[in-house]
Amino acid sequence: SAHPLIRAYFATQLRESQPDAWRIAHRRLYEYFRDFPDHVLGKHLPETAEEMELLFRAVSHGCAADCHKEALDEVYIPRIQRGDQGFNIYRLAGLSSGLGAMASFFKDPWSTLAGSFSKEDQSYILSEVAWYFWFLSRFEESAQLYERAISINADLGRWKKASEFARHCSHVQLSNGKIAQAMSLARRAITMANRSKDVDASKQGFAAYAGALLAAGRIRQSALFFHQAEFLQNRLQPEYAYLLDNDGSRYCDLLIEQGRLDEAERRAEQKLNYLAEQDYERSCALNQIGRAHV
Repeated sequence: SAHPLIRAYFATQLRESQPDAWRIAHRRLYEYFRDFPDHVLGKHLPETAEEMELLFRAVSHGCAADCHKEALDEVYIPRIQRGDQGFNIYRLAGLSSGLGAMASFFKDPWSTLAGSFSKEDQSYILSEVAWYFWFLSRFEESAQLYERAISINADLGRWKKASEFARHCSHVQLSNGKIAQAMSLARRAITMANRSKDVDASKQGFAAYAGALLAAGRIRQSALFFHQAEFLQNRLQPEYAYLLDNDGSRYCDLLIEQGRLDEAERRAEQKLNYLAEQDYERSCALNQIGRAHV
């Protein structure tokens, strides 16, 4: 086969001299790879990294054919990430492949988006790339993209979404050791959650701020905000006495700092039961149980 530089040269020549033929060819390749799992593998939703590679190629060809919106709505969201499950990240750990697919939605990664995306779609894409960067420990780039997503949603009055991304950005800054920025972003998340009047967003904002306070060594204040978060948790899900998911993990960290090891272990065990069918998060609860025994 030809050297990649030679292929790239002739691809550029074709795109510039015959743009219609270029788009038609990529459109056919998009449809081929989009439909391959159904027609050949007998499954609409790939389950392995090797099978998922077909859909990554579909996204790439779809965007090359100027079908950015179709590639996002038909392939990436419902089949690669399976809606809000984060399947490619949590189940397949397909970070590089996923980030490569997301690059197809940009004219100039990671600044200028291609296509004619709505503000909502722009927010989704920016936050998705920020998520990949977060998992890849590229914290500065992740925070920058989350800030753009926050701004878009604030301008649209989508306060719950803006609060969610401010909370994620707070966690990114905490991972990067920037505690003051993490605290500021968590406070913004609380403010925007209040504007949304969404109880769950408020609960998660309080928990994010509590986690940032804990990292700053402000144990007493951290406990107060964790208690506020857990109060709202009980309003939302009376059947669960404790904070769950990552909020519950951070609360366990607080309890361990306070020397309340038995309670930390009890909470972590309940979290294990809650996450019994979500294997990708079980390690967090197992880690808390182990720390409580140290």
